[in-house]
Amino acid sequence: MSDTVTGDATRPQPSPVDLTGIDATHGADESPAQLLSTTVAETASGVTGVHHLGGLAARTLDRASRQIRGTSSAPGVTVSEEDGVTTVDLDIVVEYPHPVDKVVETTRDQVSRAATQLVSGSVVINITVTDIHGPYDKDPAVLDAIDRAGEKAGELKDKAGDLAEQAGDKAGELKDKAGELQAQAGDLKADANAKVGDLRAQADTKIGELRNGAADLVEQAGAKASELKAQADDKVADFSAKADERVADFQAKAEATADEVAAAADDRSGTDAVSTLDELDAKADEKLDELDEKADEKLDELDAKADEKLAEIDAQADAPRVQLDAKATPASDETRA
Repeated sequence: MSDTVTGDATRPQPSPVDLTGIDATHGADESPAQLLSTTVAETASGVTGVHHLGGLAARTLDRASRQIRGTSSAPGVTVSEEDGVTTVDLDIVVEYPHPVDKVVETTRDQVSRAATQLVSGSVVINITVTDIHGPYDKDPAVLDAIDRAGEKAGELKDKAGDLAEQAGDKAGELKDKAGELQAQAGDLKADANAKVGDLRAQADTKIGELRNGAADLVEQAGAKASELKAQADDKVADFSAKADERVADFQAKAEATADEVAAAADDRSGTDAVSTLDELDAKADEKLDELDEKADEKLDELDAKADEKLAEIDAQADAPRVQLDAKATPASDETRA
């Protein structure tokens, strides 16, 4: 069957609404007004010549309702009840070139028949033609798709804003944590510097003590060396005095012997006297040489003992320096650490 005006195939006109089918389609929590509103919209949309329901303002309000409440009634349909009379205000857009009057009457008739099956009492149908849809007008379905895309973009934008805010909060937390770690690092560095300062002070104190102790030991060693040297000088002087005494005694004895020989020589011949004097001189020289040799040996012995004693004193004097170096070296290493 084709339309008598356009020649296009006509859509089947809606039959009276089957309440059983409506109950299955719509949820049980839907109010009677919402059920009537959606039923009117479905019925009116099925009339030939009705392009869509609602004008620009109605569809804008419908989009706003979806954004705010998440749901809405059918756009272009308003249902009200007063004194037992149900009033249905319906805004439609007629598709060109269908006659407006015919489309309005057909729509009123179909909507009235559908509404009377859902409500009791009188039903008043008010229809307003808000626009004529021509071949070059944009399809509302496209506009709805654009609107839905815009809504989705808005949701994504809001979600991106939330994620950016969360990221900012996380960055702030990390920044605060980094500040805390930096402060802790500064405290640890200060503690380390203080510890190094204490170790250096302790090392300096220990080195000072070792140096003072070494100076005391060196001073004691010097005093001991001076004492030993004085003792050696005294022993040498004593030996020299004893040697001089022995030489003097020998010379005295030699002179006495010479006098005796001289006296005896007066009684002997000159040859015997000369021989006896030569013999005495030889013995005297031999005795003096023997005394000189013993004196040299004694002096050498005293020199050797003095050298050994001085070497021992030097070793004792060097020992504190070695100990000082051995103790000062670890302290220096600890100070460098």
